[in-house]
Amino acid sequence: MNSLDFFSEAGKLKEVPRTGWRIYNVASPETVSGHSYRLALMALHYCRQNTLRCVGMALVHDLPEVITGDIAVRNKKEDQRVTDGEKKALERKAAEKLFASQPEMLSLWEEYVENKTPESKLIHDLDKVEMVLQALEYTEQGRAPEDLEEFFQTSGPRIQTAKGRELWDEVRRRFLALRK
Repeated sequence: MNSLDFFSEAGKLKEVPRTGWRIYNVASPETVSGHSYRLALMALHYCRQNTLRCVGMALVHDLPEVITGDIAVRNKKEDQRVTDGEKKALERKAAEKLFASQPEMLSLWEEYVENKTPESKLIHDLDKVEMVLQALEYTEQGRAPEDLEEFFQTSGPRIQTAKGRELWDEVRRRFLALRK
């Protein structure tokens, strides 16, 4: 796949809706690329070292979803469409196909998935913070006909960094204030 073909394929992410919002019947839900864009902005703001690497990880972290679609992580295992292992295998296969001519992007994606470096841990946390921030915004806007608490339940226990916890807690506080 040459570069233009790659970017054409990547551009399809603009049409992939975030599955979690569709499950909860959110009106006009964001796309995966919209989520990735704000995550990249957050990475630019919060990553104090290796900023370019962080922004790169944010931009490519969900790119294989062009092939797999957005597979939502659910709070209840019985609601999960595929197992964690199946999800990882599907995304790995899609990443290898998509990034075949983009080894630097594959490397960033792998760093993100492995979740071992301080940068990848922060991007994982910002990914969750971005999601709950979106849940807060949908709730504020009245676009969520159902309670979006599940997004906090699935993300909170997986926060790994102090900055991630600080941001997540602030979004949580605002969300709970809306529910009173």
